[in-house]
Amino acid sequence: MSAKLEEKCYFETFAAPSWLPGGKIFWYRRATAKDKFEFALVDIDRQSVRPAFHHNDLAKQLEKHAGSSIDSDNLPFTWIEMEDGLVRFRLQKQMWEYNIEEDLLRTWKGQFSQGNPALAYGGAPTSHQPGRRRVAVSFTNNTRSGLDMYAVKPSGETALYLDISQGQTLLQRSGVGAVWKFVGSGSRVKGVYCVPDVQHDAVVLDDTNIDEYMGTCDSDLPEGWEERVTDTGRVYYLDHNTKSASWRLPLRILPTFSPNQQGNSPQFETESDDSTQSRCSQVAEVEKSGDDETTLFVRQYNVWMKSSREERELSSDGSSESPYAPNTIRISPNKQSAIVWQCMAAEDMSISYNIDYTPDNQFLPKLIQTSTQLPGDPIRVDRPRLFSLGTQSEISTTDDLFSNPFSIHDLGWSRKGDEYHFLFIKRGLQCRRILGINCTGSVRVLHEENSSTFLDLNKLCYHTLSRSDRIIWASEEDGYNHLYLIDMTAGHVQNQITKGRWNFRSIEHIDEVTEHIWLSAYGYWEEEDPYHVHLVRAKFDGTECISLTKGDGTHNWSYPWSANDRHYFVDTWSRIDLPPQTVVRCFRTGKLQFSLSTTSPLELLNRGWDPAERFVALGRDGKTKIYGLIIRPPNFSVDKRYPVLETIYAGPQDFYTVKSFSRISGQRQWSNDGYVVVQIDGMGTNWRSKAFHDICYKNLKDAGLPDRIIWMQAAAKTRPWMDLSRVGIIGSSAGGQNAVSALLHHGHFYKVAVADSGCHDNRLDNMDWSEQWLGYPVDQAYADNSNITHAANLQEDGRLLLMAGGLDTVVNPASTMRLATEFNRHGKEYELLFIPDGGHNCGSGSGRKRVASFLRKHLEP
Repeated sequence: MSAKLEEKCYFETFAAPSWLPGGKIFWYRRATAKDKFEFALVDIDRQSVRPAFHHNDLAKQLEKHAGSSIDSDNLPFTWIEMEDGLVRFRLQKQMWEYNIEEDLLRTWKGQFSQGNPALAYGGAPTSHQPGRRRVAVSFTNNTRSGLDMYAVKPSGETALYLDISQGQTLLQRSGVGAVWKFVGSGSRVKGVYCVPDVQHDAVVLDDTNIDEYMGTCDSDLPEGWEERVTDTGRVYYLDHNTKSASWRLPLRILPTFSPNQQGNSPQFETESDDSTQSRCSQVAEVEKSGDDETTLFVRQYNVWMKSSREERELSSDGSSESPYAPNTIRISPNKQSAIVWQCMAAEDMSISYNIDYTPDNQFLPKLIQTSTQLPGDPIRVDRPRLFSLGTQSEISTTDDLFSNPFSIHDLGWSRKGDEYHFLFIKRGLQCRRILGINCTGSVRVLHEENSSTFLDLNKLCYHTLSRSDRIIWASEEDGYNHLYLIDMTAGHVQNQITKGRWNFRSIEHIDEVTEHIWLSAYGYWEEEDPYHVHLVRAKFDGTECISLTKGDGTHNWSYPWSANDRHYFVDTWSRIDLPPQTVVRCFRTGKLQFSLSTTSPLELLNRGWDPAERFVALGRDGKTKIYGLIIRPPNFSVDKRYPVLETIYAGPQDFYTVKSFSRISGQRQWSNDGYVVVQIDGMGTNWRSKAFHDICYKNLKDAGLPDRIIWMQAAAKTRPWMDLSRVGIIGSSAGGQNAVSALLHHGHFYKVAVADSGCHDNRLDNMDWSEQWLGYPVDQAYADNSNITHAANLQEDGRLLLMAGGLDTVVNPASTMRLATEFNRHGKEYELLFIPDGGHNCGSGSGRKRVASFLRKHLEP
């Protein structure tokens, strides 16, 4: 009942604006009833909301061309563009234009242009591997459903990465050139995004169907594929080519589109393997005077200079193992110097193996080999090299200040051209420096930060200003994540831009003329939940710091993707116990313009809604607040006692308790089985204070479990229906690691655990994640935090189900098998479910029935 009411409410109140040029009018698909929509047009200056056109009239016109009935309450397209009384849309591969005043429908030969070009990337996947240059990107799901986020590999294959729930914002650090694909319900593509060579980006995924926008019809199935429906109404697909079935269509990269559609997405060119070719991979113009043009380029791994008179090689140490990168040529503004990065590839990468026991193309099993980087492995090293364009030679520099890098980031030349700036992050993630290379070859430190624990890569954010040699820089120097203004000429912090017991999250917009910055922030309002997100604006000098959003809840917003059109924004806020409230505000002042949609929680409560309960208790130190949720089972009675089931994921990169109004379908499924379900963020998770976060350093086995136990004990004091003698815990991936850790280190409290695809020893996990929290080089901390090391701690009354998928390429199943082997050595009892064709998180698919049976047997709901 509650899940259906939450879904219905979200559906009815949902508003995803699509802005018209100018930024003062937008349209959105408004739900009028179940499976009924209308296109609503909002004129902000006039404060009016009306149908964008006469839906009945357009339906009648469409019927004349289609030869069949058209439902005016559910028109067969989802995207429109409006201009001068005309409505344009795509239907059945044909573009149409409807004249509202004349009630005239005709075909149209144009292309859509009002969508966000950042989400319509159409280039083929590049063979260029994304480098260690990472960009901070926030992805906000402003659609009606959850989104599956896929990584598009250089081969064009896709791999499911994770899902983004409705209203959630994901902060992701991705290499330049990486391609991500976002797919909603019905396998509808909502966006294809290539990470651009910028310092940061904010992307809102709305209800646009990109296939429809780009002209790839949803109804087109690949050759040999057939759509079918199960007895329960779920759509699946038969592939007659391989005689297999799938719940999803095969994902495909979008067809390449013309440059005017492509926006600024980067294109990569690579060196030809044929050394006899002299093709330039990338050319940078140095100087042009009359017919004399001088260019800098990379040929056969080395840097060359070309004029109308001659070509000259400036470097000679480039090779296939350490080439100069053609897309890193940086010419100084005064045309006197150049920086080109030399990239030393990683050697001896680790090899990971999986066995495909049931491959499609053969009867015998197949060994799958994958190159991977484990903690401590060699990594690619980038090094900026300096060249004098006057003497046409390299100028020697020393790397003493940037040796052993984890990553290096280009910050560009000073405006005068006398110094090149870059960011150096040392491997081990405890030191980072902003450095300057003078045109004479000397290197100096402009700013340096050090930590005895870690400098969180998830919070790395910076923005160089084009009108001065200054950089906006995020740092936890004062104990919270805030912005600072650094003068790179003087080499010191000019001032702190934001401050307080709250955290900067991401940059939204910058106006260098007025020196204002718009940013998203956690916990801006002290009286609210510290995980609530608000939109904040501040001046570069640290004054006029104000929240543009108001309302006790977590906020997400939408504004025109064109920076010049940002006059207003649509602000939606909610809580897990408060339905979405949507208003329109002024982008500069936050002044309320008008309300777009509101729903009182009383309406839902009167219909039988039992919302998740927010609960706060003090943690292990007796003073820090710990936040979580309690979800009661249906037909709940205070006279009964219910087992408690915690769903856990304590990865230190984020926090995980749901804050916005949501169906919380995963937790509801377990509560429907008769459990009181809890979700908690203990110490060691992200986005509180630096001290709160530091608990995780070299201490992943902690997982905030002491805080979680105290939180549940505090809740049960006033809720006697929570039976703490029957506490179970379930988790996947790092959550699987946490669930086993709960039994091994807190077996007096947790009695039952399910660990799906668990990373039980980080020496088998990916390098970036593990070295961030456990450090570099690999030391005793890795063994101390391994579940395998502590396998003997499993108590006799502890009940454990281990799960692993044979084709899991995120966490190799060897991690689970090593733990099982260690349990066997110690004579411990446990259950193991191995799913041969299962991938990562296999417990949420075919293994869920087994999980439910295991929990029911041992927790007895």
